Amino acid sequence: METALTLYQNAGKLWPFKSTVLKYIMHCYLDSGNEQLFSRTSATGPKNIESLLAIIELIKDDMVVILDEWNKQENDCRITFPDGARSSFLKESKIHALGCVTSFFKAFLRNKKVESTVGIDMFPVYHEITIKIARMYYLTPAATFKNNAMDVLQFINTSEKYSHLLQNVQHPANQNIYVESKTKGSGGGMGAETGQKTTLLSASLVQLAYSEDMIEQKEREFEGLVLWVTNI
Repeated sequence: METALTLYQNAGKLWPFKSTVLKYIMHCYLDSGNEQLFSRTSATGPKNIESLLAIIELIKDDMVVILDEWNKQENDCRITFPDGARSSFLKESKIHALGCVTSFFKAFLRNKKVESTVGIDMFPVYHEITIKIARMYYLTPAATFKNNAMDVLQFINTSEKYSHLLQNVQHPANQNIYVESKTKGSGGGMGAETGQKTTLLSASLVQLAYSEDMIEQKEREFEGLVLWVTNI
């Protein structure tokens, strides 16, 4: 784990390499049934925990950078992989955040061996990562990335221990209550139509709140939504 920390810490913006390091930790440590890996009383447990938490701190810093540079094309650099495939640092940063960090973060939070050894002092770091995932959900157009973000956000939202991480945070998992409302009113008639309109209105308002051109479009779109919903 210490080697993994060193590699991740010195990888800079080599996002594909960082994703590989996280996948290694996830499969060899977080998914392992070996209880000694994160035991405070084992020979290597304390160092493993210390290294893992340091990586979580680095992930938090990475998510801040990735979100800040989400649309900054001017500083982007092209990448040519050994197999000839082409990409860019900007593209790979998004793959790292929503294709790897999301699954890693969920695996980390749900790991009971780690959970029992980590104090609440790490919660601000978890909170920062959670906020960034929620923001990125609305920014990415990729359905796969949205699903990955929704998966970890739903886990957090329904977790007794971690649900507070989403307090006062606009996130898509909040829409579950509207989906349930729609299901209950799906018997037909006015109830079904009302549930559908409520769901669509909520989703539209959330998307509007995080739209890149929110300042220009907010007033016009909101007026249209109000006129539409008054017909319920």
